[in-house]
Amino acid sequence: MKANLKYAENVAKKVLFALAFLSLLKFLAGTLTKSSVLIADALHSAVDASALLACYIGLKLALKPPSERFPYGYYKAESLAALFISLLILLGAFELGKDAISEIFNLGSIQETNTLPALFVAGFSAVFSFFIARMEEKAARRSNSQALHVSSKESMIDVFSSILVFGSLVFSKFGMAYAQPLCTVIIVVLVVKMAFENLYQSILALMDISPSRELEMNVIKAIGKISGIEGFKGLKLRKAGPFVFGEVTLKIRKSVSVERAHEISKILEHKIKSFAPQIEAITIRIEPYEPEKQIVAIPVEENLGLNSRISSKLGRAKGFIIAFVDISNRKIISYEYAENPFANEKTKAGLKTAKFLVNNYRINTIIVKEIGEIAFHILHSNLIDIFKAKGRNVSEVIENFASGKLQMLNAPTREGEEK
Repeated sequence: MKANLKYAENVAKKVLFALAFLSLLKFLAGTLTKSSVLIADALHSAVDASALLACYIGLKLALKPPSERFPYGYYKAESLAALFISLLILLGAFELGKDAISEIFNLGSIQETNTLPALFVAGFSAVFSFFIARMEEKAARRSNSQALHVSSKESMIDVFSSILVFGSLVFSKFGMAYAQPLCTVIIVVLVVKMAFENLYQSILALMDISPSRELEMNVIKAIGKISGIEGFKGLKLRKAGPFVFGEVTLKIRKSVSVERAHEISKILEHKIKSFAPQIEAITIRIEPYEPEKQIVAIPVEENLGLNSRISSKLGRAKGFIIAFVDISNRKIISYEYAENPFANEKTKAGLKTAKFLVNNYRINTIIVKEIGEIAFHILHSNLIDIFKAKGRNVSEVIENFASGKLQMLNAPTREGEEK
C-alpha cells in the first residue's frame, strides 16, 4: 500500500507542474487575445494547481512513518489536504462568479477578442486536461487517495470548462457578447457543486466515518473462511486518508491454546487484507468462548438414530450421527445421519474420513472410541475438539458429553493411520 501511495505522490508532483504550465499558458493567451473567459479559465487552472499542491503535501505527510506524538501515523493529513482543496475551489469559484455576473450586466465593457489563438489554446487545454484527469484517476484508484481523486474530478471539470470556453469564443465571434460571461457562470456552478460534495466527504473522513458496507461485508466473509472462529463482535472500520483501520473481537473456544488462538488471528489478518487490500491494519482481540450449542459428530455402526451403537473405528464407521446439542440444557435439538463414503476404502480411510467431516460439516466436536494419528491431527488442526466416547449408544454418549463426563483427547489413542 505504501508503494501505491508513493506512486500517487510522484503522479501528483508531475501533474502539479503540468497544471502550472497550463494556467500560465491560458493567462498569457487570455491577456494577449483580450479574452476574459480564457483569463477566468486560467484562474480556474491556478486553483487546480494550488489544490494539487495541497494534495502533494498531504501525500508526502501520509508517507511519513509514525512518531511518538503521532503513533498512528499521519494518514489524516491526506484527508485534511482534501478539505483544503475543496475550500480553495470554492474561493476560486466565488471570484470567477463575481466577475462573470459583473460582465453580464455590463456587456458594453467587454473588449473584442482575438478569437483564433484563443480557440487554439482552449482546444489544447481541453485535450491536455483530459489526459491529466485520466492520469490522476488511475493513481487515485491504485493508491485509494482521497485528495488525488478530488483533484482528478476537478481536472475533468477543467475539460468541460475548456470546451465551454471554446464554444463561448465561437458564439462571441458571431456577435453574442454575453456568451463568454455566461459560460463562466456555468463553469462556476459546476465547480461549486463538486467542491461542496468533496468538502462534505473530507469532513466525514476526518470524523472517522465508517467505510462502505461492501468493505465491511468483505471483512465478515474473511472471518467466515477461518476455521475455529465461533463468532465475532465489535467490528469497527474507519477511514484515515487513503487507508482503512479496523478492530474486531473473535470468539474462540476455551479449549484452544493461546498459541493456536494467536495463529488464528494472524491467519485472519492475512485473509482480511487479501479480501480488502485497502485495510492497512486491523486490531484483533481474542475472547475465550464456550458455546452453549455445539455440532457433534459420532461414528456409528448403523443408522438407528439416537439408539445407534458407537463404532470402534473412525475411518471404517458406516456413518455418523451429526447432532446439534444444547449443552446448557443437556438436550439434542436436532440430528441427522451422514453416510461415510470412505468406509470401504482399501487404504487411508481415516485420513479421507477426517477430511470429509472437516469439508462438509461445520462440527465443533467429535466423540470417538479410537482415533489414529493422521485423523487426529487433521481434526485437531481444524480446531475440532476430540472426546473419548463413553456410553452404549449415541443418546448416552451425548448425555455424558453434555454433563461434562467425557475426557478430552490431547493425543491419538493409537499410533499410525487407520487402514
